[in-house]
Amino acid sequence: MAGVNYGNRFIPEDWMANDQESIYGTKYGARVDKPDNVGRVSLCDVEDDRILRYLDDKVQEDDFKLMQSYGVKLLRVPTGYWNWIELGGATPNAPSDVAQRYKNLQKVTSAQYEPYIDKIYQYGQKYGIKIFMELHGAPGSQNGEIHSGCVTGADRGSQKPEHYFNTDWNLELALRTVDKLSAKCKQYSSACWGVGVLNEPQPSGSNEDLHNFLDKYYPQAIKKAREHLSPDVPVVLFSWTYDFDSWSNNHFPSSQYGNVLWDTHAYYGGSQSADDALKSYDYDIGKIVEF
Repeated sequence: MAGVNYGNRFIPEDWMANDQESIYGTKYGARVDKPDNVGRVSLCDVEDDRILRYLDDKVQEDDFKLMQSYGVKLLRVPTGYWNWIELGGATPNAPSDVAQRYKNLQKVTSAQYEPYIDKIYQYGQKYGIKIFMELHGAPGSQNGEIHSGCVTGADRGSQKPEHYFNTDWNLELALRTVDKLSAKCKQYSSACWGVGVLNEPQPSGSNEDLHNFLDKYYPQAIKKAREHLSPDVPVVLFSWTYDFDSWSNNHFPSSQYGNVLWDTHAYYGGSQSADDALKSYDYDIGKIVEF
C-alpha cells in the first residue's frame, strides 16, 4: 500500500518550511523566537492562535487530489494530545518552566481543532485515501524534540533534551487522547485505517526504564482503543530496533488485543559514507526480519 505523511500541519516543524511559509515566521503574526535555554523554537513557544490560520492554509482538498493522482492509499497524520483533549488549568507533568510553555499548546481548544480533523477524514473518504492518525506529541513530551510539540530543553551532547512523558498523570492524559483518537476513527470508520498510540519515544533515563514504562502504557492504550474499535482495526505501537529483543514473542496476542502492528523508523543522516549508511540499514533490516 502506497502511503505518505501529512506532516507539518498540527505539529509544525521548522525544517519543513522556508521562513516565508513557516508558522514561526512573520506570515501569521510576529516572528516566534526560541527561549534562551532550548535548542530551537517549537509550537509550545507560540503564544497566540495563529495555528488556526495556519491550518486554514495547510489543510487543502487539492493535497488529496494530488495524492490520489500519485496512487497514495494511506495517509499518516501526526497529531498532539492538545488536539484532542482539554486540561482546563492543568498541564502535563514537567518542571514549572516547561509546564508554563505547555499552556501555550492549550490556548487553542480541541473543539477548534476538530473541524480540521474532520476535514481530513472527509477528504480521505472522497478521494479513497485511508487515514491513520497517531499520537505524535505525547503529554510531557516523549522525546523533547520539535515533533513532540515542545522542545523541552537544550540537547545534552548525544542525548535528547530532558523530557517527561513517563509519569502516571501523563500516561493518563495519553490514554484520554487515545480514547478521543479512537472514537473519531470509529466515527469515520469507512475512511479510518487505524490509530497509533505513540511516536518515537526516547529514554529520559535508562533504556530499561523506558521499556518498562511502555510495557505499562501500551496494553492500556490498546484496550482503550478497543473500547471503540473492532479487533480487526490496527492499533500501532512503536519500538526502535535496538529494543526489539525486549519484547517477547506474541507479546500482545490477537485473541486478547486484536490486530496490533509495530512501527519503527530507521535514520542514516549521521552516516559519514554510503558504506556506513548501508551497514546501519543492514542492521535495522536484520532486526526487523528477526522481529
